[in-house]
Amino acid sequence: MGADNLYGLPVAVRTAAPTPFAVDTTNVSLLRLDWNVVAFNGGTTPNITFVVDILGADGIWYPAYTTAAITGAVVSGVNLGPATATPVVLTKQARVRTVYGGAVVATDVTFGLSLVGRN
Repeated sequence: MGADNLYGLPVAVRTAAPTPFAVDTTNVSLLRLDWNVVAFNGGTTPNITFVVDILGADGIWYPAYTTAAITGAVVSGVNLGPATATPVVLTKQARVRTVYGGAVVATDVTFGLSLVGRN
């Protein structure tokens, strides 16, 4: 059993949510999503949410996991897969997208992401 780094965003200031990047999960049975939110700048009650989408057989992206709204600095993560506390059946592709929220979204958010897969 090996682990592969599928996707990574180093901690940096981001003024907009990055474009989701699809990764091949054909041979992956377990995903590990980690996030490191450092700071919010501006906005009114700003938050950020991370969503793991899987590609359906019909070619449509479906949300498989969504974090709770994150409103402050935090380092955390979750295991995603059939035999985890967060059961997800993985398809051939997955992606992570970010959603900025709040009464008024933040001017920028400093955060990083890591997505690791294991077969």
